[in-house]
This record gives sequence, C-alpha cells and structure tokens, in this order.
Amino acid sequence: MARKLTTEETVTFVFSRIPDRPVRSQWLGREPRLSEIMEDPIVHLMMAVDGVAAEDVWRLARQVQDRAGGRAAVCGHATG
Repeated sequence: MARKLTTEETVTFVFSRIPDRPVRSQWLGREPRLSEIMEDPIVHLMMAVDGVAAEDVWRLARQVQDRAGGRAAVCGHATG
C-alpha cells in the first residue's frame, strides 16, 4: 500500500504540476479507457493521498471484468 502524503506534500505535488497554460483535455468527446486514466498524474496524486496502489486498482478491475463474464471493458477492452 502506498504511503499517504501529508497535506504539505500534496500541495507541493499539485502545484508543481500545474501547467503555465491551459491544456485541452485529451478525452474531450469520448470516455477514456482505464489504462489512460491510470496514466494521469492527477489520478496518481489522488491515489497517493488515499493510500491506494495502482496494483489494487488493476486487481479490482480484473475482478469486475471476471464477474461480468468478460463483457465489462474495465481493463481496456471487452473480452466477451
């Protein structure tokens, strides 16, 4: 499990990653795949603050996909 960040570490992390200019969303007009969401630095920040590891998210996504009989596209693509 990832170490939970202090408030000061969180603020420093967030402000160090704010761009100098507005950024157009790469997901405008479509729903992102889980693999794309998991690459987003803000998602990593939220996970770190909450003490959640990426491996835990992927494990849960595989469990959901298995329970849906492979129909759920939670791991990037539907298998059924």
